This record gives sequence, structure tokens and C-alpha cells, in this order.
Amino acid sequence: MLIEVQYRTQAQHAWATAVEIADLLTKSRAKFSDASPDQLHFFRICSEIIARSEEGITSCLPKLSNRTLISEFSKFKKPGGIFRLLKQTNLIGPKQIKGIFEDGKNKILVYPFDASKTDFLLQVYSKKSTREALQLYEELEEKWLDKGDVVLVGGSDVAAIRIAFQNYFVNATDFVNYMEAGVSKLSAL
Repeated sequence: MLIEVQYRTQAQHAWATAVEIADLLTKSRAKFSDASPDQLHFFRICSEIIARSEEGITSCLPKLSNRTLISEFSKFKKPGGIFRLLKQTNLIGPKQIKGIFEDGKNKILVYPFDASKTDFLLQVYSKKSTREALQLYEELEEKWLDKGDVVLVGGSDVAAIRIAFQNYFVNATDFVNYMEAGVSKLSAL
């Protein structure tokens, strides 16, 4: 079984989650540099704001002044802008998530890369035994290869599951908070 380990800060995780949510909402693949130039520019700006405000370093736009960076970011806060879209979006709320995981069974989450080609945003399968869950996971991985993410989740700690898999529940709250705090910090410098 292949395992992916991602080592990043909470701010970096929030940024990566926002990229995946934006990809879902805009039917893009910014994660793979396949999105509109505006969307790619937005996430570069956000990366720079997070790097400067949270980590004390520069990122992909080191030559931009804080003032220019904030000015560029503000363009995306307008109606129809990607930041505003991320701020307003929360498709699956806490009550639905709790219902999905409250039985404590192993869950397999299927999240299509392009929801316009399916009739769902998130599909959840439930198996009592870990062995059954692993078998189904392998089958779904093969079926959804290059068409979606398949994730095996165990346990019933809804808060922990929601934090670890924010992109599956379309929740960019942490990202929005980091961006607003980052803009405030950089404005004060």
C-alpha cells in the first residue's frame, strides 16, 4: 500500500486545503498548475502573505512590498472574487459530518476532482472491519484513479477528522482566518 506523508504547518495546511476547495468550486486544478492565471496568482499572493506573517520569511513573490501584496490580495475580496467565494462556502456542516462518523466504523471518502461530472461532491462508504475497508479502498482507488481522491478514515472523533480532511468538507475557515490575520500583520509593518 502506498502512503503519502505531508509535513507542514497549520498555516500551510490551511493554504493547501483552500487550493483543493477552490479547485472543486471552480472546476480547476490549481494544485497541478492547471487553473486560470488569476487563480494561480491568488494562491501565490496568499502563499507570500502566509510566509511573511506566519513564518517570518518570503516565498514565491519576495520582491513585492507588503503594500503591493495587500493591494493585490484585496482585488480577490470583491464580489465574485475567489477569496470571497472561499469565505462564504461551507457545503457540508458540522451536523452532517457528525452523522457520517458517529458510528465509529471505518469510512472511505470519495471526492471527485470535477464534481460537474458526477452527481455528488462527497461519497462515503462504511465498513465495520478494517480488512473489509482496506479491500474496498483498493477497489475504489483503482476505479477513481486520476478522477478523484479516495481516503480511508477510521474512528469517530469528528473534530479530528474534520481538521485532518477539511477539503472534503469544504471548509476554508482556517485559511480565511490566516489570510485576514496576515493582512493585518503586514499592514501594521
